[in-house]
Amino acid sequence: MNKRKPLSAKKRFDILERDNFTCQTCGAKQSDDVLLEVDHIKPVSKGGTNDIDNLVTLCYKCNRGKGARILGEKQSIKLEESRVDEMHKKMLQRQAYIKYKEKLNNADEQHHKKIVKIVNDLINNHFNRNSIYVSKYSLKPEQMNKLYIYQKKHGVEKLIDSIFENEHMLIPEIIEQDKDLRERTNQFNFGLFYNEIFRKLDIKKETDKPTVTSCIKYLGGILYNRLCDYDSWEYSRDVRNATREIPTNENKIKFFEEYAHPHAKEIIQGSEYNDWYAEYMNISHKFLQKL
Repeated sequence: MNKRKPLSAKKRFDILERDNFTCQTCGAKQSDDVLLEVDHIKPVSKGGTNDIDNLVTLCYKCNRGKGARILGEKQSIKLEESRVDEMHKKMLQRQAYIKYKEKLNNADEQHHKKIVKIVNDLINNHFNRNSIYVSKYSLKPEQMNKLYIYQKKHGVEKLIDSIFENEHMLIPEIIEQDKDLRERTNQFNFGLFYNEIFRKLDIKKETDKPTVTSCIKYLGGILYNRLCDYDSWEYSRDVRNATREIPTNENKIKFFEEYAHPHAKEIIQGSEYNDWYAEYMNISHKFLQKL
């Protein structure tokens, strides 16, 4: 009988990362708040080794159900075929994704500096116009941080549009000659201007709530760029049929946003429509069981 050798923490992490932190039996993910384990495809008690090709990610429930038995031949073959073909692609995608995130972070920082400068320039231009007292105004760190949060939440263009839409609130109705009174007036006007930027964005966000149709279109856009044989007519028919049994539009929207959209974003470019649809149907059935 073979003696079980403990797996190193690094090897466990490598296997989890290779399998995308997903149970290879039921599809449960780490984000689903399940405990993932690394175990042997061929048990150690039956001659299995700690070689990476004999290791697989399983959730706690599936691993306990597996016990000391060898995974089915079809399942093992499927795991091996998908690994060999996808491991290199995943490595390249991971490298490209890291570079992409670095570019995004740099762009976000540049946009944030631009937005802060726009606001500071508007404040100083309006508050110091026609005044014998010139003061230097600048946003506080917490105010700049809120601008950044809304930049990420609504996008650069919408935030800048809201800033200029509310610029008129910075213009004082009366040019106060008393310095203290002018300062109080400016602070009051700035508070109105600053809060209105975010209030209007939140109102617009509320009116832009997703619908079932918009969710279907969004999913279609993702699949169009990933599936090699995507057909819009076939997709429109199939996706509606698959969600027909889900009660209420609210649940349908939840299904798309929390299950269908994230799943579609993980599809490798060049995948086939039928493979996606089989997984999509499986996801919809699991969602229905949870309701």
